[in-house]
Amino acid sequence: MQEDPGLNHSPLEELRETLVDLERTRRRESGLRKEAEWLYRGLTHLTLADSPQAVMADVTRLLAEYIPHDDLLIFTPVAEQRLALSFANHSANHTDRPAVLLESGKHLDKVLSGKGMNCFSLNMLPEWQALEEPWCQRIASALLVALDYPGGKALLVCGSGQIGAFSAEHLQMVERFSPLLAQALSVAARKMELARDVAHKTAALKDAKEKAEASEQAKSTFLAVMSHEIRTPMNGVMGAADLLAESTVLSEQDRELVDVIKTSGSLMLNIINDVLDFSRLGSGRIELESTTFTLDGLIRDVCRVMQPVAMQKSLLLDNQSGSSLADLNLSGDCERLKQVLINLLGNAIKFTREGQVSVDARCLSRNCRQARIRVAVTDTGIGIHQDNQGRLFELFTQADSSTSRQYGGTGLGLSICKQIIELMGGEIGVESELGQGSTFWFELLLPVVTAAENKARQESIPVDTRTVPLRVLVADDNVINQIVIERMLERLEHAVVVVGNGAQALEAVQQQAFDVVFMDWMMPEMDGIEATGQIRALPDPRQSGIPIIAMTANSMEGHEARCLEAGMDTFVSKPATFAEIRQVLYRLFS
Repeated sequence: MQEDPGLNHSPLEELRETLVDLERTRRRESGLRKEAEWLYRGLTHLTLADSPQAVMADVTRLLAEYIPHDDLLIFTPVAEQRLALSFANHSANHTDRPAVLLESGKHLDKVLSGKGMNCFSLNMLPEWQALEEPWCQRIASALLVALDYPGGKALLVCGSGQIGAFSAEHLQMVERFSPLLAQALSVAARKMELARDVAHKTAALKDAKEKAEASEQAKSTFLAVMSHEIRTPMNGVMGAADLLAESTVLSEQDRELVDVIKTSGSLMLNIINDVLDFSRLGSGRIELESTTFTLDGLIRDVCRVMQPVAMQKSLLLDNQSGSSLADLNLSGDCERLKQVLINLLGNAIKFTREGQVSVDARCLSRNCRQARIRVAVTDTGIGIHQDNQGRLFELFTQADSSTSRQYGGTGLGLSICKQIIELMGGEIGVESELGQGSTFWFELLLPVVTAAENKARQESIPVDTRTVPLRVLVADDNVINQIVIERMLERLEHAVVVVGNGAQALEAVQQQAFDVVFMDWMMPEMDGIEATGQIRALPDPRQSGIPIIAMTANSMEGHEARCLEAGMDTFVSKPATFAEIRQVLYRLFS
């Protein structure tokens, strides 16, 4: 009978075996811990990679810690069951050929099905031997692992120039690492795709922005030129009307006609300002002024202007406003309200063939500080269908397309009216039936100016704004403007010298003594901006310090600041009235 060999083990031998087992366990735990740390570092690095190339660089560094290798290749699926070399580390990435294709075969199909392969010699694989790239021959052995990839299975090739460079442990590590690598490549590819999309959209937005800015600049330049060209003849019209109004030989009827010209010119100028300055209109930046006026007087002024237009169509223009409004002094932008009312009356007259157009203004409520007013314009015209009334106050909108063909107009006026009334805190609307006429109305809450406040305001305005006789130099290239400003200044008892451009103005300042210069901006040979700069640079302080008043039709946003930056003392926009010329001289020389 034989004894069990295990019974002869001494306690010392058992202890030695136990210690050996513990050491194996410790080493295994240490290896697993290191592998876990390695995988965690890989997860951290690969998650932050922003491109597949960055992923490959990180993977190469991470694998080099535990798996010595020379080449790292990834073949991704393409059409016809083939794999194309898509990613490679620096060692294999030196081919200029557009694509390296790996035909799928039974050996690689086994790998792609999910079972990794430790190839001691890649030359044993017919699929690999079919590759004709010179660098392929340098890879003697490799670890082959399948990767999950968009569109199918990809192949990871971790290669070495030595035969038998890898072990089963290496293969297990790569297999455990491959899901992380596949996910990192997918995320990095998605990041690159998003980056390309962002770059493409950014470039498109930049291009659109540049085109919009160029278009806006072209529009601003066009509007500035148009503003200048329109204001220049308007300066002659309004200036001549001002001079006529100062005449003492006009009959009462002639004086009324002159007043109509002045009022019409002022209203036309307001309309020109709004139509030309689309930047303010589009952003709603219409600046309001505050003056004291009576609603009764405002309506009478507008009706006097529109009366000839109504008479041409044999229409009755009836002012039905109550006389009680005559004593109600209000504070607000009188010129803007005139613009709204003349627009509403103009539309009413245009769309009325026969009958009448009436204006009815009422004070709905008032206290010592505020008054709520309602102004309604009613006509017996064509009326508006209910379905079209909601669109009337939109930009460039009329009741229907046939309206503009039959009656003309741009459809801009009511939109301007709506902006002005809403900017004043009011409300505008319409009541109409097709074929029964229309009533356009607006309501506003305006500050009331008491009799004492009105008297104080009147007393604060200088009664006499005349100055001592001055020697005035006028630089303007437009003959009509030269005549108008010269007559205005002579009426104020000033001595006037007129020149046609900035170069002549510079020469005149050096040859004669002047008290003040009226300088136009856009002139031939030398413009007003350059002339002002050269005058300010003259060595004689009596010449360089002469007051210069910008008097120009360039009145778009920023033009006044440009003139002041050039060295001019103040700014008067064309068309300039007789009162404005007198006021600007009074402010400089009072």
